[in-house]
Amino acid sequence: DINKSKAEKPVKIMIQGNVNSIAAEYAEITVTGNAGSIKTESGGISVNGAISGNAATMSGDIKCGGDIKGDASTMSGDISK
Repeated sequence: DINKSKAEKPVKIMIQGNVNSIAAEYAEITVTGNAGSIKTESGGISVNGAISGNAATMSGDIKCGGDIKGDASTMSGDISK
């Protein structure tokens, strides 16, 4: 997990390839491959491939190039494929 103060800008995390799971408090997360589960409290989620588990963010968009097999949730943002 990556923790940052709310006053600071979110960290940008880019994973080139696949990831089983990733969670962060304040981060923009991009995965070029497939993801298992992916979660951030504040920040967007972008996966070029499929998400086999859940995708969740409290504040941010979820973008997925493939199918989302689990649940996808955001309180303030859009979910798009």
